[in-house]
Amino acid sequence: MDAAQLLYNHWDSNTIGLHESFKVILLNNNNKVKSINQLSKWGITGAMVDLRILFAVVLKTVSVGIILAHYVK
Repeated sequence: MDAAQLLYNHWDSNTIGLHESFKVILLNNNNKVKSINQLSKWGITGAMVDLRILFAVVLKTVSVGIILAHYVK
């Protein structure tokens, strides 16, 4: 499964068009998915991400790779 399909399956299909959100896929050394984390969920005009939180999540999980996703309606 590619990253786009994985993310689409992870978003709630009932609310995907209502607001913007930002997620990160955390990967291990073999590029296998460790987790998918939602970092921001805002209104209809934007989704801001605090880079300190993003890097804290990546570093605390000892992830080797990341894929960032921002859903814009």
